[in-house]
Amino acid sequence: MTENNRGAAANEDTAVTELSQILTLLEAFAFSVDLAYAVEPAASSQFQEDESASAPFQIGQFVGYCLLQAADAARSISRVARDGEGNLNLPIISMYPLARGLIECAATAIWAMSPADQRSRVLRRLQFAADELSHDAKLYKSMAIAFPPSQAQDILRATTQKRRDARAALRRIADAHEIALDQFENSCPGWETIVQLAGDQIPQMMTGALPSMWRLASGLSHPSSSRGRDTLDFTEIRETDGVLSGTYSVRVSNIAGVLAMAEWASRHALELWIGSKNPQP
Repeated sequence: MTENNRGAAANEDTAVTELSQILTLLEAFAFSVDLAYAVEPAASSQFQEDESASAPFQIGQFVGYCLLQAADAARSISRVARDGEGNLNLPIISMYPLARGLIECAATAIWAMSPADQRSRVLRRLQFAADELSHDAKLYKSMAIAFPPSQAQDILRATTQKRRDARAALRRIADAHEIALDQFENSCPGWETIVQLAGDQIPQMMTGALPSMWRLASGLSHPSSSRGRDTLDFTEIRETDGVLSGTYSVRVSNIAGVLAMAEWASRHALELWIGSKNPQP
């Protein structure tokens, strides 16, 4: 074994220890989300004021859902990474899509809550809600194909009316805050921007760390042999006529790095949500 190989092996051993600690932190985060749901917001809290200003697309409830989904991803990561006896048993890829979802949930929560002024928080909520309505329209249209034509038309009519009502509610909220239609319709930032903006709000996190780990997790959420070769460990078994045969295994330092950033972002998002329930000075 070369010195470089010894160093790499030592780094991976350290990463295994760090990963075990991160999984414990993710489990603690998920439990803390459960506890946070039981905390009633104070009447004078930002949470309550934002609820009134953004109903029926309440900011606080939206962030709460983001954290609920983040907690589910955190628990799922821990269950995937450990066997029935609690020992690490790491898949090569499947933790990355879960980590991506966890980062996106946490980043969305931070992005939605981070503006200092209420109007900006309402604007971001409207942008996200409008984007959800556009997605839902495409979803229902594609799913309607599975039903007989008459039933499909009934489904589309009902869902279209539901979206019209929702868009009318969005416009009422926008008018109350002097937000123009073109500021929230078709103007929701993409995931990369949301993750970048959220990462910038996390104290002491290195600039670009969260979007970098999100890109790594996102890239491995889709099939790519080049990304697999770059981020997984390959153990050669044999070479026949210039063709290598072997096995892939997870490079623990990579998934540990991704999950460390995901846990940090999730914890910060939860702290913001809990803080929003406290009385304002």
